Amino acid sequence: MVPAYVLHRHAWSESSLIVELFTEHYGRFGAVARGARKMSKRSRPPLQPLQPVLVEWGGRGELQTLKNWELTAATPALVGNRLISAMYLNELIYRLTQRSDAHPELWRPYETTLAALADDTSVVDVTLRKFEMCLLAAVGYAVDLLGEAGSAADIQPDFYYLYDPERGVTRTTSGSGYAGASLLALARDQLVTQQERADARRLMRQVIDFRLDGRPLKSRLMFRRSP
Repeated sequence: MVPAYVLHRHAWSESSLIVELFTEHYGRFGAVARGARKMSKRSRPPLQPLQPVLVEWGGRGELQTLKNWELTAATPALVGNRLISAMYLNELIYRLTQRSDAHPELWRPYETTLAALADDTSVVDVTLRKFEMCLLAAVGYAVDLLGEAGSAADIQPDFYYLYDPERGVTRTTSGSGYAGASLLALARDQLVTQQERADARRLMRQVIDFRLDGRPLKSRLMFRRSP
């Protein structure tokens, strides 16, 4: 059996579910879990988003058949914005990766990020920015924030820059855009000040929205409704 996390689930029939699973070496895949909606905890554990499981599956079509599953640990104890943030991670993986396209380099960062979100001492937005950068690099959309596009010039902390997802960073004299200090802090995983964190959030939203062709993320709407 293979370790996996449940990214998403929805009803397929009165008794079954379609689940989206994330694995280290097989990537993301969808599977039918027959009878999963009516199984008691005694017979087989429920399949809930964020749940770590061991799974066995088979089949030849786009949707596999989940043959067996077992819990490996409790679902992370998350509430409020930390729970929404974890669902945001799942949605990013679901939307930015392709089925059966393995990204083993994402497995450990995903687990580490979930653990950080479950730790009340962690800073949620800083934790999310680190994972976003890792995910974008893994799927071929790495964000270079150390040098100017089409130039050998390094990013300078006292200058301001614009970011084009297809070209990269370019300097601006308008006094608006992203502070160079913020770009460097994000690139080095050293976000500290409020401006650095705000700039990093705006930039990641710009990049991710571009990669999603402007299609909205449901988890972001949940952030807006959360108190």
